[in-house]
Amino acid sequence: MDEQQFPSLKEQAKNLANMAKLIASDTLKGKRLLTNNKEQEERLSICKSCKYYDEKVIRCTQCGCFLEAKVKVASQYCPIGKWREVT
Repeated sequence: MDEQQFPSLKEQAKNLANMAKLIASDTLKGKRLLTNNKEQEERLSICKSCKYYDEKVIRCTQCGCFLEAKVKVASQYCPIGKWREVT
C-alpha cells in the first residue's frame, strides 16, 4: 500500500486548535467532555474500516488526527461524516 499523505501541518494545527476550542467551550457550558468505552470502541471500529485510516500510526489521513485521542472527545466528529459528536 502506498504511504498515505496527511493534511499540511498548518491544517493539522487548525484542526487541533478547533478541538481545543470545542473542549473549552463545552467545559464552560458544563457539557459532557468524554465518550464512554463503548462509544470509543464504536468510533474507532468505524475508523478502522475506512480507506482514510492509517493503521501504522492510528491516524486519519483526512484530518490528521490521532484517533485514539479523538474518539474519546465527545464533541469531535468524523470529517467525512461517518460518526458524529456525542451529546
